[in-house]
Amino acid sequence: LDRGVFYFPHFEIEISHSEMGAESKRSCVGIGKNRAFIGRYNGEVTELLPGGKERLVYRDTTAIMAIHEDRNGGIWCASLTSVFLLAPDGAVRFKTVVSGIRGFYESGAGEVSGYSAAHTYTFSQQNGHRIDLAMKRRPAKIMTLGGETFVGTLIGLEHYDEKGRPLHADTFLLRTRIGALSHYNGYVLIGTIGRGLFAYKGNKLTSLTQGKVPVESVYALLTVKDQLWVATEGGIFVGNLK
Repeated sequence: LDRGVFYFPHFEIEISHSEMGAESKRSCVGIGKNRAFIGRYNGEVTELLPGGKERLVYRDTTAIMAIHEDRNGGIWCASLTSVFLLAPDGAVRFKTVVSGIRGFYESGAGEVSGYSAAHTYTFSQQNGHRIDLAMKRRPAKIMTLGGETFVGTLIGLEHYDEKGRPLHADTFLLRTRIGALSHYNGYVLIGTIGRGLFAYKGNKLTSLTQGKVPVESVYALLTVKDQLWVATEGGIFVGNLK
């Protein structure tokens, strides 16, 4: 669980690298509302089915580095050389040439964006892709909320308005290594490496660590209705956000 905590009620996911050949090893896992997908270095995108079975959805010519299922059921994939959108049956709806995408995220309006070590991008079936932000530092986590963009890096959390302008004098909302980002009821939930858990809303930053999550490092966050799941070096904590 060093890469994330996932709420997936239909079956447990267990993958053994020893059962895979070198070319078929997974490079990423994408969890949607009711489905799970695996991207592999050999270019395969498969859907994980109950009982540990898999269904081949698509095969690309290069390694799959990131997968995201959007709110409409579209499957966004980033390979080494492009980003493409798959229909549930595996048909390619959209493809644009862009390299180095490490992850995807969605805005409140439903736009799908991606990030590399150097830029954030927004993807459109009509217009391909556009560059939104030039990254000064390598991003680890990115999230949008209320038109604002929060970029977690190894040295702090950057905060930008809807036009990409920094909202703080030195760009940083919080100066510490960021491990995870999530949101709940208008609050940005910030997991850090070394300083615990924070909540941010209305220019107010509040520590949630004491009495809530008695650990220093947070590696993943997930909100499920009114529950907050927190993955830490000391285990997984579940709390009621109300």
